[in-house]
Amino acid sequence: MSESGEAAKPITRLENHDQILAMALELPRGRTLDAPCGQGALSARLADAGFEVSCADIDPSFFRAPGLAVQATELNEGKLPYDDGVFDLVVSVNGLHRLWNPTNAVREYARVMAPGAMLLCSVPNYAHLSRRLRFLLGGGIARNISRLATEHSHDEPAANFRQPILLSQILDALAAAGLEFEGLEAARSKRNGPGMRLLAAAVRLFTRFSSKRNREFFATDLGNSNALLLGSHHIYLRARKPA
Repeated sequence: MSESGEAAKPITRLENHDQILAMALELPRGRTLDAPCGQGALSARLADAGFEVSCADIDPSFFRAPGLAVQATELNEGKLPYDDGVFDLVVSVNGLHRLWNPTNAVREYARVMAPGAMLLCSVPNYAHLSRRLRFLLGGGIARNISRLATEHSHDEPAANFRQPILLSQILDALAAAGLEFEGLEAARSKRNGPGMRLLAAAVRLFTRFSSKRNREFFATDLGNSNALLLGSHHIYLRARKPA
């Protein structure tokens, strides 16, 4: 607990922490960076599972995890306060859509990763079919980017930023940082009836008429996969630094 006695809590859905932790547990225990770490709820679970955890966030006053220290960092333009190649695993839970310059963050993740290290990243799934329909019919995408409300304890503008980050942008950032994308997954949604499945099939059929160049540029084929169109409202990506 923090000095105030408050326990660390996820500032995203608990299932996002559960999924990233499950993915991490498939890997050897090693030096791990959680950035941005928020209150440190996932950091504490990783430490309990045997990982050697370092924590970094733009708002250290927000940190609540017992027995762990947090470093202040600004991922849009700054550098992580760690040497090159020191981590075997980097986790980023719902962090990239909170940055106006996610390319810098991914580049910094890659810099501090050892050869062969893994990046596990969760982001909101803005390509989900329900969110596409919401934007088409109502002009909104998701509640977390529709208002300027903040969960942070100070008025630093960079701490309060949100954007509907696209899969193609994430893939570009990974490639620019020299990381190899290894795949993504999403939990199955329980809300997908026959109508949603039929509409997803229609979306895939329609986009077949797009040029190969455009499909590659927008990562259309991956973006129209069942994981994105019909999965949960968050996706989980793996990327590795070449050995």
